[in-house]
Amino acid sequence: MSSVTVGLVFIVLLQFLYILYLTYAEQYVEWRRLRKIKQFGDYGEKLVSDYLDNLEDVFGVYHGLQSRFDRKTFEIDHLLLTHQGIILIETKNIRGKIVSKRDGWCQIKTSEKGKSYERDFKSPIAQVDRTKKIFEAMMLDNGLKIETLPLVVFSNHDADLQLGKERYPVLHLHELERHVDSLTAQVPLSTRQLREIQKLIDQSFNH
Repeated sequence: MSSVTVGLVFIVLLQFLYILYLTYAEQYVEWRRLRKIKQFGDYGEKLVSDYLDNLEDVFGVYHGLQSRFDRKTFEIDHLLLTHQGIILIETKNIRGKIVSKRDGWCQIKTSEKGKSYERDFKSPIAQVDRTKKIFEAMMLDNGLKIETLPLVVFSNHDADLQLGKERYPVLHLHELERHVDSLTAQVPLSTRQLREIQKLIDQSFNH
């Protein structure tokens, strides 16, 4: 093979690699970004799981429940069974200033160089509200009429929550135990009721 032929093959190969780079570089960057967000979120859920596992006066604790009901797939980050109610927790591990907008929430962060940038994300209040409705419908379909107590927990201590009045409580992780202890139900759930709910959860969810 002549040097000219080798040179042409090399040029064609470079062109092919460049086209490949242009085709997949953006997808790879997006994949890395989403993977980082997932890892960060998983770490936040682990922090909350460890915290909840050490709470006293709690009948049962569940993490990462997944199920499907009425053709709807849903996931519960954390669920607490207490005599004062069934607590559904949506976890966020986000830092920076957190504000609510009309169509969602926004994270505002400032870099080390002082540059500020924003990132919109879906309202966790809307997420936990959807979970509440599906979970309660599932329980009712199995003969258990209950009303859950949804809330949102930010596990990152650098989250600056600047929110208005929300439908459900939005807390830092260190506020969670005090909030759970402060709950009072007009008609507390009996141990028998909690056992029935626990049995149904064990039968209906992957965890």
